[in-house]
Amino acid sequence: MVVVNSSTFRTNQSKYLDMASSGEAILITRNNRPSVVLSSVEDFRMIPTRDITESINQSLKEVKESIEGTKELKSARALLDEL
Repeated sequence: MVVVNSSTFRTNQSKYLDMASSGEAILITRNNRPSVVLSSVEDFRMIPTRDITESINQSLKEVKESIEGTKELKSARALLDEL
């Protein structure tokens, strides 16, 4: 990850946009304000979608139910056999 302050970013904006487009993450620091990360659209697509988030939440619910004793989870072997 390349770290650059906002002034340098503004001066060399094309350079850093090109770098981000090529897959390099750019961290833009700002005085007394939150920093920002500039990355390519391809990196953005790696952010979990709602479907994945819902699946994770469902899995967490099942684990909680197992801990409470209200649900029996499948063994690792049974899960692998399903694949």
